[in-house]
Amino acid sequence: MTTMSKLIGAIIFLAALAVGAAWGIRTFSTRRAAADHAKAVAQATPTPSATTQPAACCMILPKRFAAGPTTAPAGMVWIPGGQFTMGSTTPDARPDERPLHPVKVSGFWMDQTDVTNARFRKFVEATHYVTTAEKKPDWEEMKKQLPPGTPKPPEEQLVAASIVFHAPPGPVPLNDISQWWAWVPGADWRHP
Repeated sequence: MTTMSKLIGAIIFLAALAVGAAWGIRTFSTRRAAADHAKAVAQATPTPSATTQPAACCMILPKRFAAGPTTAPAGMVWIPGGQFTMGSTTPDARPDERPLHPVKVSGFWMDQTDVTNARFRKFVEATHYVTTAEKKPDWEEMKKQLPPGTPKPPEEQLVAASIVFHAPPGPVPLNDISQWWAWVPGADWRHP
């Protein structure tokens, strides 16, 4: 596997980890792993105490994070809060995925529909926002998120780019994300 493939893999892994953590999603490759996880969750879930209560600094929230639905802002829906167990007990889990711990997510308002390119363009025009895909990667920042010793990719590969999904022609091994994701220089929301 090339250095760029490893780098792409690490970027996608970090993005997936962030999404999984945000939604409490955990997939299991086998039923045994699911059963082991359920057993560990039961053993690791602490009884409520002062350590599981939110800190005082977190008690003052913006109105959009109200205790419950009031009048919905135009075009938004209420997503109720809940609790999930974050972490893993599987042998292939990363050290920062341990220990299992309960996480409480407060309810919040979310747009009813996806953000369209037209709406995003208005936002960019109003704020002058520049997406990560439109910026040349900063190697010093990137290597903070990569395993120690990861070699720097060639300078010509450190360009504004995005990872783009490409449907494979048929079944492919699931242990190689480069089978369906590709690093595409110049790809961004304006140039998908």
